[in-house]
Amino acid sequence: QNIETASRLADIENVKAINHVLGLIFGIIAAAALIGCIASLVGAFLANIDRKRKSLAVLRLLGFGSPAVAGYVVQQAVLLSAVGYLGGLAFYFAGAQLFDQLLGGAQATGSFVCRITVWHGLAALLLSLLVAALVAVIGAIRAISIQPAESLREL
Repeated sequence: QNIETASRLADIENVKAINHVLGLIFGIIAAAALIGCIASLVGAFLANIDRKRKSLAVLRLLGFGSPAVAGYVVQQAVLLSAVGYLGGLAFYFAGAQLFDQLLGGAQATGSFVCRITVWHGLAALLLSLLVAALVAVIGAIRAISIQPAESLREL
């Protein structure tokens, strides 16, 4: 029937290769951001404990044991991380709405450009809380070492 065909296999392979490289680059950026987040949280929580050293010593002087003080520190870190997560989620929804309006019209399918599934959101929440709790344990160990007499020395 003399029907001419043209293969775009090379173009498809190029797009797949670019997709793989971009996925790798974004993965490296995400890993670096996670390491930076953990380092930042460690510094912030340790600075918070140093700032509240006198208050933690007073708590110990009032009879709160080491587990109670450590629990207070971890609970505070987890609560702050949950509030930060909710703030980030609000910024995501605002940005997603903007991107969907700006870039959604260019798509023939009319689908969303930005989308987080419920499972991805829950996984991000659990990961955020887990990282905050693990980092706060480092600060809790430092808080446990505060002696109750330190509050009396500074009076």
